[in-house]
Amino acid sequence: MTIPTGTAVTTEGVAIRNVSKRFGDGADAVVALDDVSLDIPRGRFVSLVGPSGCGKSTLLRLLANLDTPTSGNIELLGHPPEQATSHKLIGLVPQAPALLPWRTVVENVHLPFELNAKQQHNVDGERLDPLAVLAEVGLGDALDRKPVELSGGMQQRVAIARAFCFGAPILLMDEPFSALDEFTRESVQTQLLELWRRHTKTIVFVTHSVREAVLMSDTVVVMSARPGRITATIDVGVERPRNDLAVEQSAEFQGYIADVKTALKDGWR
Repeated sequence: MTIPTGTAVTTEGVAIRNVSKRFGDGADAVVALDDVSLDIPRGRFVSLVGPSGCGKSTLLRLLANLDTPTSGNIELLGHPPEQATSHKLIGLVPQAPALLPWRTVVENVHLPFELNAKQQHNVDGERLDPLAVLAEVGLGDALDRKPVELSGGMQQRVAIARAFCFGAPILLMDEPFSALDEFTRESVQTQLLELWRRHTKTIVFVTHSVREAVLMSDTVVVMSARPGRITATIDVGVERPRNDLAVEQSAEFQGYIADVKTALKDGWR
């Protein structure tokens, strides 16, 4: 399926309207999300934070068309999730890198291009040169290695490079750094932010780390304990780049961390 000739893909970004998600029926039903509404302008980096079970990953799955809301509406660049998926408007970076073990680094990055050619789908976005992007994330000398030969951080950089290369204008990231040690995590955070700066995407990023959310984001969206609701949206005004010790120790940066933590505590009440 391709976008019909003359059909304009709008630039509003992501629009979530009164979305609820319920699992099961009757007295045993679990309400994962309750009346969630959110606007994410195109090109913004937005993080979702909240306690475990608050519906962060559920919301990401709804955006990715991996599940459907019980009620409410979602649009991504003017399309419902099923159309956004078929038009290849969405890229997903899960917690695990999801690399094929028998393929090399460059072959793994090329995989979406091969699948797209077979399915004859179009992509609304700028396709990037895989070799150039792999060089940007420090993997230019690892093109012919298999995943087993890579560290966890290197594998996640391959997954991020693959998502950026294919051209999807919206990237959904579900705690992609959760399995990394602190030093590697900080390195990959820096590389992701540099890729985002050079090749503007709309990024929706799930994390449990308040520091990471403030470091990475234009806006931090705070969610309450189940049933998941949005209790605060905090625009981070710290000038970029922020990945500097002096910046992170500044009163301004620490003030945003305090604001997010306060909102998280309020969501438990």
